[in-house]
Amino acid sequence: MDTNPFKINRLKGSSNWDVWALRMEAYLTEKGYAIAMIQPSFPEDTPKATIDAYNQERTDKSPKAAAIIRLFLEDGPLIQVKGIASAIEIWDRLKALYEPKGFSSEFLLCRELFDTTLAKTGNSIEAYLTRIKRLTDELAARGLTIPNKVIAAYALNNLTSDYENTVAIISQSFRTTTTDIDIIQLFSQLIDEARRLKAKEPQEMAMASETKRKCAYCHKEGHSIEKCWKKHPNLRPKSNRPKDKPKDNTKDDKKESSETTLITEDKDEEWALSISEKHSKSTWLLDSGTTRHICAYKDLFTELRPYKTSLRWGGASTIEVKWLGKVTIRFSSTGRTATIDDCLYVPEIGLNLLSLG
Repeated sequence: MDTNPFKINRLKGSSNWDVWALRMEAYLTEKGYAIAMIQPSFPEDTPKATIDAYNQERTDKSPKAAAIIRLFLEDGPLIQVKGIASAIEIWDRLKALYEPKGFSSEFLLCRELFDTTLAKTGNSIEAYLTRIKRLTDELAARGLTIPNKVIAAYALNNLTSDYENTVAIISQSFRTTTTDIDIIQLFSQLIDEARRLKAKEPQEMAMASETKRKCAYCHKEGHSIEKCWKKHPNLRPKSNRPKDKPKDNTKDDKKESSETTLITEDKDEEWALSISEKHSKSTWLLDSGTTRHICAYKDLFTELRPYKTSLRWGGASTIEVKWLGKVTIRFSSTGRTATIDDCLYVPEIGLNLLSLG
């Protein structure tokens, strides 16, 4: 039988008393044993029969309530209540032992609050905001009410860099408000933003470990001899195989193929590669000839700003670039993330390039 259906952590001592007490009170109430934990105060004109009936119900439910409390105690607290039969007496003993009192309790709450950041709560926005709400509420119960504007400022200041734009937007909106800040509404906005960010996780980079290998047959990097297209033409994807063309004695036609064409750098223009193979938007190609990082998909950018330059694409055309920004990527081999700064937004080329230079 599961004696801990709601997964309530056992009471260790003063370190988790506050949360444990809240959950235990709720659990006893849900089970119908809250009456055993209440010391009633009746008006003078209360009929004796009513008082007797109430006390009898408390007496009947006390053993069960006491048993439930004991099941949620670690060994230390359990020894402290050994020999106590009444549920309310057990509760009072635990409260006297573990509930912080005076300045020490306020100091501990403040220290926990000051140490609370989104990063330290596992980047869980719900856990982060819940901890702030719990600590500020407990301080308010002790007479240390923190203004909502201070709570809002603290919550926004201790987010991660992923929320920079959100913080800027929210703080700007607060500049024009004349009423007090609604903390619940603010927390709701941050939770919605967390869902949006989670739905737009960094795109994985398709970089296999063999990209650093050098083929012993063709001496090119990026593959092994077992996967060399030159040695094994049958391995070349159909979409990347040269198309049959009419024979021509011109020098240019003899060189033409569907392989990548490398272009050298020019001083006044940015240069990129001419590639005929199609790739998904989560694929990034390592390129030693491209002078700048390039991304063709706007939704991959976490930040965009106006920019003006020209991009020489292959040897045939020039593209006017109007935007520059940041892209966050994730390596499929390790799961680690990285931010690409000063990445050009060039939708016309339909692929993403990482400049090795």
